[in-house]
Amino acid sequence: MENRPLDIPPLKVRLQVVARHYGDRKRVTVYLRNETPQGDNPTENNYRIIADVRLRVRVQGTLVPVEILPVAEDYQFDRNVWVVGRNCGALREGNCLTTRCLAIYRQKRMTTRSEPPAPFQDLAQRPLEVLRGIHEAMRAYAQSWEQELDRRGYTGEFAEAARADLRQFREEIHRFAAGLAALRADARLEQAFTAMNRVFARMSPYPSWRLFQIVFIVSQLPALALREGITAGEWAGERYEWADDLERAVVLWFPTGGGKTEAYLGLVCTAMLYDRLRGKRLGVTAWLRFPLRMLSLQQLQRAMRVLYGAEQERLALGLEGDPFRLGYLAGRGNSPNQLDDAELQRWSQPGEREKLRLVPNCPACGGLDTVEVHPQAARLCFEHRCRQCGYQLPLDVSDAEVLRHQSTVVVGTVDKMAALAHQPALSMLWQVRRRCPQHGYFLDKCLVKNCSVNSRQLQTVNTYDPGPSLHIQDELHLLQEELGAFAGHYETTIRSLEPKPAKVLAATATIAGYEHQLRHLYGVRHAVRFPGRGMDRYRTFYSEVARDEGQEKIARVFLAFWSRPHPAESSALVHRILLDEIKQLASDPYELSAVVGRTLSPDEASALIQLYSTSLAYVGSRANGSRIKDALESGQVFRVEYTHNKSTPAHIAQVVSLIEHPPPFGSESFLNALVATNMISHGVDLERINLMTLDRLPGTVEEYIQASSRAGRQHVGLVVVILASYNLRASSVYSRFVEYHDNLERMVHPVAINRFARFALHRTLPGVLASVLLGRSRSGVNRLWEREGARQYLSQQRLQVLRELKEAYCLGAGVYPLDLEQAMAVVLEEELDRLQVTLSSSQERYLTKAIHPMTSLRDVEEGVLVNLAASYSVEDAKWFTRGGADGTG
Repeated sequence: MENRPLDIPPLKVRLQVVARHYGDRKRVTVYLRNETPQGDNPTENNYRIIADVRLRVRVQGTLVPVEILPVAEDYQFDRNVWVVGRNCGALREGNCLTTRCLAIYRQKRMTTRSEPPAPFQDLAQRPLEVLRGIHEAMRAYAQSWEQELDRRGYTGEFAEAARADLRQFREEIHRFAAGLAALRADARLEQAFTAMNRVFARMSPYPSWRLFQIVFIVSQLPALALREGITAGEWAGERYEWADDLERAVVLWFPTGGGKTEAYLGLVCTAMLYDRLRGKRLGVTAWLRFPLRMLSLQQLQRAMRVLYGAEQERLALGLEGDPFRLGYLAGRGNSPNQLDDAELQRWSQPGEREKLRLVPNCPACGGLDTVEVHPQAARLCFEHRCRQCGYQLPLDVSDAEVLRHQSTVVVGTVDKMAALAHQPALSMLWQVRRRCPQHGYFLDKCLVKNCSVNSRQLQTVNTYDPGPSLHIQDELHLLQEELGAFAGHYETTIRSLEPKPAKVLAATATIAGYEHQLRHLYGVRHAVRFPGRGMDRYRTFYSEVARDEGQEKIARVFLAFWSRPHPAESSALVHRILLDEIKQLASDPYELSAVVGRTLSPDEASALIQLYSTSLAYVGSRANGSRIKDALESGQVFRVEYTHNKSTPAHIAQVVSLIEHPPPFGSESFLNALVATNMISHGVDLERINLMTLDRLPGTVEEYIQASSRAGRQHVGLVVVILASYNLRASSVYSRFVEYHDNLERMVHPVAINRFARFALHRTLPGVLASVLLGRSRSGVNRLWEREGARQYLSQQRLQVLRELKEAYCLGAGVYPLDLEQAMAVVLEEELDRLQVTLSSSQERYLTKAIHPMTSLRDVEEGVLVNLAASYSVEDAKWFTRGGADGTG
């Protein structure tokens, strides 16, 4: 630092106290004011400041709190605010009030309870015995909860809310017992369940399930038994029925990093093996959907590992049927849709081929970044092979491959549902008729154009129980507003087209108003959240605060300060300070030991430095990200990578690999910092990301929770929030920092979604109509993909089509209020009349060209055709694409 000039006069600081009377109470404000006169020299004025000041006040009277009004009263939470900071953080300790230059909040680390245990090995050998112990423990917990409520003596709304929470837990016990009854009712289901546990015993880094995971998996087993017509069973002398289970959507809610993905993958693995045991030899078992670009490559890698383990188990059991395969069903920009010779050639170029390397690590040998993509012209597909062990991954990356190979587990984006209107072959997800020995399954004719296979070699197939058993939606909270309404219309359309509806499951870490959202999305009668709340906020049947030698562990330390400069500049400065400090600690093991508080061995010191040597800058705009990246790279001191919504899957995979398997600290290839937009805020689990900045306070609590959860997932994380001094909301959070974070999960907003919006039906009906016409395999008879064939069929069978459309929109099923259904039915008929007129007047050959179905669930407005003159610059035309020509608009 520069030395302070000697001729600068002493600082003049005044302590000012202002008291305002409100009846018999006072509101006291204490200010520390800098009244040092400013000189003419701007450089000298830089020293006429006070910084990092702490003010401590002892109150002689009685402190009376105010309340955070946006937060409703709750018997498990305290919404009292005892002190409000101004331009600082503030904290109450008894009758002492203390200010802090930085607002600080220490978030407790929650961990899953380990009693009673649920080891994979024990569940694979004696499942009912282990599960019986869990069932008895749940009943004992409910009984102790009842006694505790009697002891606490809640009254009024608190008593009603506490009893409601207890009733919800008793319902969880009931559903868990129903799952046990389903295991007893079908020996094949029990065999599939034990085989699944053998798979996870081999592949999981942990020895057992977390309690919420195993209870969730078992509670969903009745939905699988229903596929075989089993509607009831017995457990512990009681009879349980589940005939209506498919009308109950379940949302799996657990904090980020808690293991939700592994929970539903365990269920998927059980369903796959159960399918083969009950005679389903081909077809889709589960369809996993993620909101648009939020599909994480890490989740694909996890799914592939489970699929590989399940296939090894299938072979060990000698089960007949197709090998298990993983299919990637996403937009055209991520992978091919149709696949012909020209398309195969285009995607075979080195740059394009790299985009298809969605699973870089081999599940067979554990090789890192060893999977390579090899186009196969004869079979018209892409082969994914490990160069280390030669294993060929069962991975389908184009729509054509997913359908032709009948991928067992389909993983894709929500947006892909809109393709139902444009790709009649997508109905193969729940029906196929024949098989080509060279290219795979199809409906009426081989999906490969000019297929040379003799027609006598084509095989007729009869799929047992066609259609998926499970529909799983991850990051449920992102399906809202227009996207939620459009997705809801396509979701119920799919349910109406499937021979038997699938069980609907969803997962999220932020939730509010889930009953309304699930009913509007899926047209189900009932919605259930799992798990519900427990007896106490920090101790439920499934989780409790983690402890180390009796002390509560900390998950994350949140810091916040006001930024006078541009937030991106402040964020870059914070990263420089943190990374420089890490570099200093790495070079001085004695100082590192002093910071930790105990002597560290060289290996321990190196391991600790690795956990904090790569920082994350979360940015609210791509421009801010570029600014931070440039600032950190100046002087070539740090290596920085930047990922955003335009990043290729290959680049994202490379960055993830650099973080998960880092080169030696200090080497040229070592990644010091990652700059990322909100595309990293979901489904990314990186143990080494523990230092993080946010260049702004996110606009919603949901985004704040998701974003900050990228740090500190396994080790203590530091999250530094840059607050803009001009932002009133940021100022309010700064002043009540501790109370705000203490009630964070309760300020999540209910999702805004309304499937009955007239505009929503206007936009989706062309696609839903095309899906209904093409999705029931009538296309081969009536040529319904052609405009004229569709026009004739609609004029002759209008009442039938109208009935099917009402079913697709879930009208008349008794799920929604009658007045809403009637109003929507009127709009539906009006819009259908409009489409019939369009079909009659259009000169287009194909149905989709005439009625223009949505191509994306983001198509909020109807498209307009633009014809460019031959002389018009292609580069200038790119300006009109989303984000402008350079993607920064």
